[in-house]
Amino acid sequence: MEWDEKWKFSITKEAAQEIEQYYFNNYTEHWERRPEMKQALGSVPSLMMWDDHDIFDGAGSYPPLLNDSPVMTE
Repeated sequence: MEWDEKWKFSITKEAAQEIEQYYFNNYTEHWERRPEMKQALGSVPSLMMWDDHDIFDGAGSYPPLLNDSPVMTE
């Protein structure tokens, strides 16, 4: 896909649901279903901060036209 097509591209409702389900499953698999993580996070004080790699590589660092595109905001 050419660069100037990327900022106009939109995803289908079905694809958006699949993406949401993927992230939900990933989250619950890594945080909810691992008793050792639940125990550690529940007993050790912690402060967590996200960076651009926690969402996807380069999140938030794309030009405004692409960052505000339907694929990034829907």
